[in-house]
Amino acid sequence: MQFPTDSGINMSGLDQVRAASHVGDSNQKLIKIPSAHPTRRRFLQTLLAAPLFAVPACAPLQRHGGAAHGLINPREAPFSATGDGIGDDTAAIQRAMDRAIVNHRGGAVHVPGGDYRLTDTIVVRSMAGLKFTGASIGRTVFHWAGPADRPMFLLQDVRDSAFTDFTIAANSTYPLKTGIQTENRRARLLPPSANQFQNIVIDCTGPGGLGFGLRITLGAGGDSNNEFHDFIRCNVRNYRIGFSIEHSQSHTNRFYACGFSANDSGEIGLRTIHG
Repeated sequence: MQFPTDSGINMSGLDQVRAASHVGDSNQKLIKIPSAHPTRRRFLQTLLAAPLFAVPACAPLQRHGGAAHGLINPREAPFSATGDGIGDDTAAIQRAMDRAIVNHRGGAVHVPGGDYRLTDTIVVRSMAGLKFTGASIGRTVFHWAGPADRPMFLLQDVRDSAFTDFTIAANSTYPLKTGIQTENRRARLLPPSANQFQNIVIDCTGPGGLGFGLRITLGAGGDSNNEFHDFIRCNVRNYRIGFSIEHSQSHTNRFYACGFSANDSGEIGLRTIHG
């Protein structure tokens, strides 16, 4: 910065003040300010008080139907899941999932801590971008109380979605065939791929109560792409088969810090068929 020569300011003595951006720019700009003059103090005060970059304020979340826009809570109206482990929360969880999906794009469903009793499969079809989260492992628990030949969560042609922070619980009284299953539909709109499963425990009390933990399988769409899934800190316990990848078009599935531990009915921890 330079001052005009007719400003009446003595340019013989100069202080150097370095102003650096706080948004990651490591280059420092050298600013020369004349010393021993009131203009210096006023200029420096103005410089330090003014932000170098204007940051736009975030718009507040809009409310609708008892849930924040883009974040749906199945415990709130109009879904009204109980989370007490006694009432049947299947319809409430399914309606919350359906509400979060608009024009094949997913929003966010957050299930607070509680015990959610499910008597049928939660189905998600032909969409991308869903975020389905619980409070944490052991706090948000889905208890199976349905038929023995069905999965708890069925993902058909679902991609670029995340499922995190919850527990699936099965038992010998209500055996669960599969905890989470991803597959192809016959009339496929989107290839199921690039989903993330993180911080999930699938557990069973008693022998023979859990068939598969996490399963990538064919479905009605046959042997087509179902791949690039990430499994992060997922643990399957007391299963028959822990993780199962079952067709040739399932490539580059990644497992990070995952584990499996079986009881006497356990057969295979990680199985691949044509994978």
